[in-house]
Amino acid sequence: MKVLIAGVAAAMLATATAAYAGVQAKVESIDPATVRISVPPEKGLKLDKMRAIFLRAASQEALDRGYEWFQIIEVVDNSRQRTVERPGMNSAVSSAGGGYTPLRSGLMLTAGPEKVQVVDSGVIAVVTFGRGQRPENANVADAREMLAKLR
Repeated sequence: MKVLIAGVAAAMLATATAAYAGVQAKVESIDPATVRISVPPEKGLKLDKMRAIFLRAASQEALDRGYEWFQIIEVVDNSRQRTVERPGMNSAVSSAGGGYTPLRSGLMLTAGPEKVQVVDSGVIAVVTFGRGQRPENANVADAREMLAKLR
């Protein structure tokens, strides 16, 4: 796991989208105004969906605790990389010109399975909450506005 730079937290706030059904964020209380939120790497979970799950949890937790805004103060990338095999696909024979031409017999060559790297996104972050004047910081968001943006 690696600690991400502050710009990643700002990017998470800027690119909020609707959440991914079925994946839940885990919220652990550190103190009344600070929590650790984790979104586990799930098979097929893309980065934008992971961000939305995280931001929804941070926004909802801030509002549930009576706060107006939240600040992401530490982010750790919890993503995992795995190798998957894609089944072979029928293909044509490559011609000298760089294109593909079907075999005259009507048969096609079959390529073997292809191994590809897939990243399942995950994150662990520490978030603090506040009321009133928000700090001038790219890692701060209004909880109510963020939640509305994610619906």
